[in-house]
Amino acid sequence: STISTPAHPTPGYAKVGWGISADNGTTIDTPYIKKLSFSAAGITATGIDNSTFMLTNPVDLWVVWESFTPARIAVIMADTKEFVVVTSEQFNQLLEYANGNNTYKTFSGATIKLMTDVSATYASGGLKNFAGTIEGNKHTVTLSNGYALVTGTLTGKIKNLKASGTVNKSSETSSSKHIGAFAENVSSANAEISYCVNTAAVSFNSTFSWCGGIADKLTSGTIKYCSNEANITNSGTSNCYAGGIVGYQDGGSVVACYNSGNNSAKTDAAGIVADMSGSSASITQCYNTGVNTTNGASKAGLVGYLRGAGITYSYTINTTSIYNSNYSSYSNCLTTAPAQGASGFTGSPWKWSAAKGRPVLDGVGTEGGWAP
Repeated sequence: STISTPAHPTPGYAKVGWGISADNGTTIDTPYIKKLSFSAAGITATGIDNSTFMLTNPVDLWVVWESFTPARIAVIMADTKEFVVVTSEQFNQLLEYANGNNTYKTFSGATIKLMTDVSATYASGGLKNFAGTIEGNKHTVTLSNGYALVTGTLTGKIKNLKASGTVNKSSETSSSKHIGAFAENVSSANAEISYCVNTAAVSFNSTFSWCGGIADKLTSGTIKYCSNEANITNSGTSNCYAGGIVGYQDGGSVVACYNSGNNSAKTDAAGIVADMSGSSASITQCYNTGVNTTNGASKAGLVGYLRGAGITYSYTINTTSIYNSNYSSYSNCLTTAPAQGASGFTGSPWKWSAAKGRPVLDGVGTEGGWAP
């Protein structure tokens, strides 16, 4: 049978499940119930986190409503630090809070769990200077407000998430301009974006600018097991860069990522990183299948401006060059698909795709089998 409930009388509240006590509306110690199963043994409840527990028969159930008001966010930050998102409205409440003058606006130490696909429509920014964890649970966030999911600096983590929609900026007032789908700037030794897929077109039109499919700038931390499957376009007239995974990398590591989008820019465009520098910046076990054009000509498969620690065990197809400008080293990199069993391209994270006739990254992006 089905139990229906009316809408909450106050806008902004969403029904997140059922509780077994009246205080489930103010505390979240007991998992929200999303399913009840009846058997001779009794009643089994399945929580929204997929945990199960037995209920005593008979049982009273209470509707659990949730709204991420500033006061409620403060309560959760003092309690479990876990935000279970079941509606786009809730997600946008978190975006609004992050852009206000609020105590916990970086969500440091907190986890945002998506239990459904959401749309980011809040008009004034993403999760600003985010220091928590986003667990996407292989859901999709649709970007449509012109901003990355995380604006400013990411010092936390984003994982198991797909981005769709568009990230489009026509201008930027700062002297150094960065946009990307998941984050603008990844900048912490512990910062990480992993098992994420970007299908959101990223475009910029400004001088002295960089744009990337996953993140625009990587200063420290790691981007791993991610794919960009959208076109990245920088239409600025000078000093403009577009990278499938990262626009500008001056530190940190890009590991086991691939690009299948077509990227273009006036200065440098590349499948993995457009502009790379810094002695600690590295790329390993990545590949590109997209076509990258710089000033209208087909250019770098992996890196545009190659400096830093260099690239290892990576390959590119649909292009004849690994880089545009080379001021650093690379090793075991190919401009053709590696043969089956090729040294350095077998075993984790690689797997052979008979359908494509080349190695792909296991569990990474559409090609590797990432799926909701």
